[in-house]
Amino acid sequence: MMFDPRAFADEQVAAIRQTVLGKAIIACSGGVDSTAAAVLASRALGDRLLAVYVDTGLMRKGETADVEKTLQEVNVNHRVL
Repeated sequence: MMFDPRAFADEQVAAIRQTVLGKAIIACSGGVDSTAAAVLASRALGDRLLAVYVDTGLMRKGETADVEKTLQEVNVNHRVL
């Protein structure tokens, strides 16, 4: 059996919808893992999710702008702090 990424994503979105009944917040570092988690959670919860990216002042040059642009492009409700 081959891995089906679309089926996996659909399963995770359904599981998140079933598990999270109210509003939710997710930390997003801008890395692949946390961004993918934020996208899946956003697909499941829509406006009930807030992704938060914290600019500590120790980021690479342009990193905060890149993360914000990415989250906007994938339609994730987010705040940069």
